[in-house]
Amino acid sequence: MADELLLQRKWGNVDVQIGGPGNNWQYLSSCAAMTGPEVPFGDTETRWCQDPKVAGGFRRSSKIRTAPDLITFDLTTKLNKINHLKRLNCPFSQRARYNICGEREDVSQYDPLMLTYCSVELNSKSYEDLVITSQENDDEIIITASASADYEYIVEKIMPARTGSLATLGDQPINDIEFCDSPDCGGYCGDPSDGCTIQFGVTDADTTPYTNPNLVKGVKNLNTGAITWTNLPIMGLNGNAENIECAGKRIGVTSSADAVFAYNDDPNQDQDEWNVVALTRTPSTNHNALHARTSREWWLACNGGYILKSVDGGVTWSEVHSATITTQNILSVYAYDKDLVVAGGAVGVMLISKDGGQTWADITEVATTAASILDIVIPPNRSKEIYIGTNNGRIYRSTNQGDTFSRVSFDGDSVGTVDDIDFCGPCAGDVMFILHNDAGPRARILRDLSGGAGGSDIEVIMDYTQVIGGGIDLNAMACCGENELIAAGENQGGFPVVVRAS
Repeated sequence: MADELLLQRKWGNVDVQIGGPGNNWQYLSSCAAMTGPEVPFGDTETRWCQDPKVAGGFRRSSKIRTAPDLITFDLTTKLNKINHLKRLNCPFSQRARYNICGEREDVSQYDPLMLTYCSVELNSKSYEDLVITSQENDDEIIITASASADYEYIVEKIMPARTGSLATLGDQPINDIEFCDSPDCGGYCGDPSDGCTIQFGVTDADTTPYTNPNLVKGVKNLNTGAITWTNLPIMGLNGNAENIECAGKRIGVTSSADAVFAYNDDPNQDQDEWNVVALTRTPSTNHNALHARTSREWWLACNGGYILKSVDGGVTWSEVHSATITTQNILSVYAYDKDLVVAGGAVGVMLISKDGGQTWADITEVATTAASILDIVIPPNRSKEIYIGTNNGRIYRSTNQGDTFSRVSFDGDSVGTVDDIDFCGPCAGDVMFILHNDAGPRARILRDLSGGAGGSDIEVIMDYTQVIGGGIDLNAMACCGENELIAAGENQGGFPVVVRAS
């Protein structure tokens, strides 16, 4: 059915994204069309796994598809448009949308999905018709160009819905939530997973039967899509658990009332398995943000201008910024690789390190905002770009690694707070998800189909009163792919609101 629609020009159109994610999508031309692409699945590979019940014994786990060859299709458009793409001498992204052409000015108008391709390269071109109405204008020359791409993915219309109950989530607000999973073939290797199967959240301190915060765990059924939630106390922590991160099999948690870091490597997350590490290298118990780059490299943003780093999975910590450049509270931190690290904080303070935290530079004056920076992130495979979300409801980005910043506009910005920004997708974070709370505070969730350019590329996934009639304050969000996310926050009806969109 999708290929059929692609062939009917009057029902669809083709867009290109020159420069890749983070740039605006552009209409290729009024007559552009695609043939149905050929998407090979690759060869079949048999995986063998150690049988835990037989020493030295192996059993076949499953047969899987290996990486496919290039995706191929034909692109039909005007000569000047295809020549423009050819002159780029570099791959671009392309998508086919199904909508009535009269609605094409709104890029979020697609029904019910879009097929998207990256990285696209033109292979050749052939002329279909050399009818020219004006010698000076080559727009009437229609040509067909064969093209190939590395990836295909589908952007779907996704709907938000509340999940969980008082019995499964507990009665405390959820402060942070993360997907903690990776794709798994299953069989004798372990349980199958699509990489979005397991998610964890952390809560305020409970009152009964413990005074500890809880770890909330959700497991998705791959057949039905339903999530089963459970919760257990995080023994060894007092006060509210504010942050959770995961890398490999390790889950790490920090508390607002304890100068400690707690971690757990048990896949069942039993309450007795927590290891509690005292954080003596910090002047405050306020650990405002936690970031895990790998299972061994962890970062903490703290009050008073302190940033901590661990290189052994959180067992030991050292100060990498000790209130030297700034004494403002550091509210966010993100490590892109072993060298590039950015941090943001109160009144717009921003620091950058290009040697893993050994030295820092102050880029506060170019951040163009005096608002506090609640979230900071560098998209995957886009090391020159930095995105920040602020407590005055705005998003700023740099495309030159912090030399300059500009606003990313979206409908309804400049009120409330941007509490979370996350990038997902197979091609350098193709889509950007935004958690935005207004002054209510009431949350909504947005998706930027350009991966960060903003403007008309942003669509509303969940509006302020769509899931909860009176609105609800959501504290954190995580995406898992371009069509799945989870968000969580304050209580409504006696238990925390968890919103899933897929």
